[in-house]
Amino acid sequence: MMKIDVSPRAYQDLTDIKLYISNKLANPDAAKKILTDIIDALHSLTEMPNRGTKLKNDLVTNSNYRFIPCHNYLIFYRVTDKSIFVSRILYKSRNLLSFFK
Repeated sequence: MMKIDVSPRAYQDLTDIKLYISNKLANPDAAKKILTDIIDALHSLTEMPNRGTKLKNDLVTNSNYRFIPCHNYLIFYRVTDKSIFVSRILYKSRNLLSFFK
């Protein structure tokens, strides 16, 4: 089973998601559910790490990034020889390409 490495920025993304849903949307139960589901999605990558969609765009060349959806978020990661490196967890309606330039 492959190891999951989460970048500091992805940890911050998780914190931001939790705070936004808990405080701004005033729904701590939904925040807990979404974070639990995101963490479960991360763990599921150990079973099939290459199942995510490859990130392809003219602006992003030679990218080894993949992504999987979870609720309204996209989990961006790449598979290395020994681990799955999670780089970002972003709201799906954001300008996502700006994060990969």
